[in-house]
Amino acid sequence: MAVSGVGPYDPENIFAKILRGEIPCKKVFDAEISQKGCTSG
Repeated sequence: MAVSGVGPYDPENIFAKILRGEIPCKKVFDAEISQKGCTSG
């Protein structure tokens, strides 16, 4: 039996709440590439 390591998505997890702006945070680093992903080429 294969194990994927990925469980069901929990919209109540702390990181989801921060990304939705429901919990305040202080950004220490924010860059365009961190939001769009990195592609080679």
